[in-house]
Amino acid sequence: MVGTVRGRLGWLPWNNLLIYGTGGFAYGRVNHTGSLSSPGLAINVIGGPGFSCGSTLNGTTPCFAGSSGNTATGWTAGGGVEYALWQQWSLKLEYLYVRLASNGLTETALSVPFPGLNTPASFNANFSHTNFNVVRVGLNYQFH
Repeated sequence: MVGTVRGRLGWLPWNNLLIYGTGGFAYGRVNHTGSLSSPGLAINVIGGPGFSCGSTLNGTTPCFAGSSGNTATGWTAGGGVEYALWQQWSLKLEYLYVRLASNGLTETALSVPFPGLNTPASFNANFSHTNFNVVRVGLNYQFH
């Protein structure tokens, strides 16, 4: 789900053609999932016990996993053309660039590889901004 609240400023080179720029506020649902696995990940702490995971006879098993979902906010900018076909009907082609804020994810250990040892229980992963492009074609009817 993505939504925008935008303004539009344009130029009419002919009576039936509008060329415009648009921009404003954007929001959208962003879901992240992550897992960490390795065929022998080892973390050694000086003066303390080590931690390893993922070493199995058949390959790698995830050691940490997590998911998150939230509504992120940001901005959008773009432009387009709108051509008046007849009476209240117009045809539109529009491009938008959308940039939503960054967010994080906590991955939690799926099992304790060495019971009784001080092993990490979770860690945070941070994601950069969520960026994407939108191209839309539309047929509009304007009510008077």
